[in-house]
Amino acid sequence: QRLDATDARLASIRKQAASLSQHDSTLMQQIAQYEQTIADFRQTVDTQKKEFQAIIDQQNVQIASLRGQVDTLNSVKAALSDTVGQLTEQKNTGYYIAGTRDDLVRDGVLVEEGHKQFWLVGNRPVQPARSLDTTAFTRINIVTDTAIALPDGEYTIFSRQDPQYTQPFTVKDGKISGGLYITNAKAFWEPSKFLILMKH
Repeated sequence: QRLDATDARLASIRKQAASLSQHDSTLMQQIAQYEQTIADFRQTVDTQKKEFQAIIDQQNVQIASLRGQVDTLNSVKAALSDTVGQLTEQKNTGYYIAGTRDDLVRDGVLVEEGHKQFWLVGNRPVQPARSLDTTAFTRINIVTDTAIALPDGEYTIFSRQDPQYTQPFTVKDGKISGGLYITNAKAFWEPSKFLILMKH
């Protein structure tokens, strides 16, 4: 803008000088020099403008690329966060079921294996099924749910958890009644995430 303004002023001066009856050659030479200087400056400005524009274009490309990388990283971060959340939830999930022997067999939680204790009477021994259906169980958070309430009756832990890491609500004839507190969740749930309580 300053070059344009100076160029316009010089053009005006040239017209005034040309209108003089006697041309001042020195003045005309100075004007010509100024015009050449302005032309050189303009060329330099145009060159620098192109160079700066090229730099700006390159930086815009780099910025767009960086934004794409940031978006990708944010997507990866969100996916990792979801995965960590799912893994944490899975790790902290436990299952329990309470019922009579017949109920547990019927639900597929226990399976009969081996021979009857007596040939004609009695029941065959039962063991936890090798593949347990989680839909038959009640799902809990083993970190926060440290108390499990049970229906009326007396129960024993039939699965692999160690009873020493529990405290029954009440004890009747050495059996659990009312429910139980889990006093050491990590140790209690380590053998299995499936807690089976058999009612007697």
